[in-house]
Formats: sequence, C-alpha cells, structure tokens
Amino acid sequence: MQRREALTLLAAAPLASAADPLARALRSAPVLRRVASDPSFELQVLLTRYRVDGGFAPIATYRHGVDDRRWFAAASFVKPLLALQLLETLTRARLSAALDELWLHLDGSSCAPLPSLPAKLSDLFAHMLVVSDNPSFNALYELIGSDALHARLAVLGMGEVRIPQRLGCTIAAPGKLRARLVDDHGTTRFVSDASGPQAAQRFPFGAASKGRAWLQNGHRIEGPHDFSASNFVPLSVVHRLIGSIGRADTGQFEIDSALRQRLRAWMSLRPRDIGQPKPDDHSKWLIAPRDSVTVVSKNAQSYGYIGDSAFVAGKSFAFALSAILFVDRDGVLNDARYAYDEIGRPFLKALGEAVLAAQKSGQSG
Repeated sequence: MQRREALTLLAAAPLASAADPLARALRSAPVLRRVASDPSFELQVLLTRYRVDGGFAPIATYRHGVDDRRWFAAASFVKPLLALQLLETLTRARLSAALDELWLHLDGSSCAPLPSLPAKLSDLFAHMLVVSDNPSFNALYELIGSDALHARLAVLGMGEVRIPQRLGCTIAAPGKLRARLVDDHGTTRFVSDASGPQAAQRFPFGAASKGRAWLQNGHRIEGPHDFSASNFVPLSVVHRLIGSIGRADTGQFEIDSALRQRLRAWMSLRPRDIGQPKPDDHSKWLIAPRDSVTVVSKNAQSYGYIGDSAFVAGKSFAFALSAILFVDRDGVLNDARYAYDEIGRPFLKALGEAVLAAQKSGQSG
C-alpha cells in the first residue's frame, strides 16, 4: 500500500465510525468504553434499525465483536426458541384457540426442577418468558424433547443451535417424559410420548472449554471446564428471533396470527402483570419498561455471561438491540462470584439508554 493511500484510509476511518450509531453508543459512557475496548469481556453486540411504517422493514444492522462460532452460556436465551417451537406445535395440532384452557401433565420424574403440576399451559409460558422461570421451561421442554426440537431446528436452517439441557439437570442426554395437555373438561387434547435417552448434541464448532478452574460441591477442580454438551445459541440467531417476535412475525416458524400476538404480548409484560413481586426491569436490562415505548425482550445470565435482547418501538423509531458479555474476573467458574451488578447490568443499561436516546433524537447514522 502506498503511503498516500494509507493516510487516506486512516483519515476516513473516524468518519466511517462516526456514521455507525452502535460505535457511537459504545463511546458514550465510561463503562461502555471500558468493556468495548477490553477483549476479556468477549463483548458481542447487534443493533438493527427498522422503519416505523410499512411493517417494520429493516433499514440497517450494525455489529460489534459478533462471532457466531464463539461459545457463550446461552442461559435463558433458549427460552424464546422453545416457545416458538411449542407454539408451532399447538398451531399444527389446531389447539391455538384452546391455549387458556389447557393444563400440562407429566408422567414420571425429571432430572431437573419442575413447577407444581398439573399447571395451566399459558401460565407456564408467561412465567418462563416474563420472569425467566427455569422450572416452567423444564416442564414445557417435555412437550417436545431434544430429538424433535433439534430435528425441526435443522429443517429451519438453525442446525448450529444446541438445546439439549433442561436447566438444572446434570445428565447429558436424559430421556423424555410423557407429556399430556388436558382441557378444563378433563379431555386429553395432545400427547407427547416418553422416550429413552436423546441423541447427544454437542457444540458444533469444536471444544467449548472455559475458565482456569471449576467449583463443584465446594471443591475446586483445576483446569478449564468443558461446556461442549451445554446449550448454545449464536447471538445473531437470538437477535433475529427477538426482532421477529417484536414485529409479530415469527419467520420460518409456522405459527398462527393469534399465537404470534400472544407471544409478543408475553415478552412485553412486566412481572407485576402476572402477579410476580419483582421490579419492572427484572428481565429487561437494556431498556426498562416506560410509557409510550414497547419493549419485547429476553435476558440471559449464567457462568459469568450476562446479556439481553430487545425489540424496542416508539412512535417515531423502532430497533432491535442484543448484547452479551463475560464478567467473570477471577477465572473460577460456578463460584457465584461474577461482576453482574458491578459491570454487567450497568453496561447493559448504559448501552440501552444510549441507543434509545440516539434513536429518539433521530441520530440514525
């Protein structure tokens, strides 16, 4: 490269960066600059802007550090995917109109925590999506199981996604329980049979090892921990799905209109809307609920990883924002010593507020 060409590129770089609203947001506060400039936080962020007329057509997407082949603890980011899969199942079984009169029954015992059963199906969806209740996720998981879930994801072009684990279960590939949906009159409307151990579903891009030590039952185990059999969803998939749900358009999933709207409504609720005594921002870390702004979102937190994905719409703007970062500072995983409160949530809040303020003011890049 000639010296003159190199100088021209260097001069143009700040202008290109200034035209990127995500890059601008990441420079707007000390905590944002600190995390964005330090590779140890493994920061990944996606921002998509939409038109507010004509069905929320996408305008542009901006990225920072996104790598679909990098493992991170998916945690509750898997819950919208399970919801989409199950709502498609209900649509195909012609049970959409019966959603609020169906009760979930499980036959047998699980390796993972479960709620009190039988439980109303719509309540399980609401608790899983609004307050991120893990037992509700585990109960709903038995309606489909790992084998059927991954077969459908492969057909939909999401073969890299892995959701083999119930949350809180230590068995790598447990069998599936028999699950039944029974209506208010006691009539069985849907049955998903039990099956033996499901096929192994490992991280598709090699080994997924993390940390310098692992704490188990009070004992320290030296060396990286192997997460290769854990759940995994690339952030770009989470971002695309939350954007679709926010627009009541579930893409490849064949879900009828009423259930698409119901899913969008669930993911915009506050805990108090379902009778849960938790703060309004309990599961909405990027953008807290507020008047005149719709926030459809799902957050995630596990093993030092913390993130949130949100579709946000106001009268004159609409965007989707997703972020994940790693805030373990000592390299010892499973010790409950993570900087969630000191770094993770302050970062997500500052990022969400910076992007929201820019979109409200019309700073679109």
